[in-house]
Amino acid sequence: MIDIHTHILYGVDDGAKNLRMSLELLEEAERAGFTKVIFTSHYMEEYFTADFQKRYKILARIANTNASAVNVYIGNEIFLTGNLITLLREKKAVSLNHTRYVLFELPFNARPINLMEMIFQMQSKDFVPILAHPERYSYFYRTPEIYEELVEKGVLLQLNFGSFDGQYGSRAQLMAEKLLKNNLAHFLATDVHRPDTLYPEIPRIVEYLTKMVGEEKINQLTTINPGKVIENEEIEIEDFKSIHWDLLEKMKIDKK
Repeated sequence: MIDIHTHILYGVDDGAKNLRMSLELLEEAERAGFTKVIFTSHYMEEYFTADFQKRYKILARIANTNASAVNVYIGNEIFLTGNLITLLREKKAVSLNHTRYVLFELPFNARPINLMEMIFQMQSKDFVPILAHPERYSYFYRTPEIYEELVEKGVLLQLNFGSFDGQYGSRAQLMAEKLLKNNLAHFLATDVHRPDTLYPEIPRIVEYLTKMVGEEKINQLTTINPGKVIENEEIEIEDFKSIHWDLLEKMKIDKK
């Protein structure tokens, strides 16, 4: 498997605090069945702007020296901003493995009014936007058609493994399951921050998800599509089903 969303790189965001913790996480990733990992430290202006590229080189060199079975790559989880393209052009923030694929996140409390405009700007520069953990943005719940609109516009959706284990609450879990079953998911990743939290649970979660949608689909979301990201190959968006109000009723979301 390939993990395209992690906070393993030490000392740059709210993930691994030090080098020792980073190495522990790489060992856990290997035991969980991952052969490749992208370090996607947060990039948020004025908050997370540390020299992640320098630390990446240090950690990659140590991992190679230790003959780690996990190959590592660089990237960012970029907080959506009006100058995102400038950040990428100036290499202050980087795409996944320096490819056209850009992992970005949104505010958790309010939908940005310029979301579609920012997506268009990325695509106009030949970037492919990947939205991190869309199941966690609660303001999407009242208008679930937003997921379909995003995918129709060419945005790829990355779900967190932890969402299926209730890590972010029952609503996020229900939405993650709905997105997965309706073919509105293109990647599964960990978004891991600390050792001894998520990686040890991955085999169990993968088994659960395999029973839900089948081994072929899980392989596509954990290995095939992530591999295409690393190699900068095109990912085909498949047909999907709409999300209806019955889910929101189950989630006890006010439709008004």
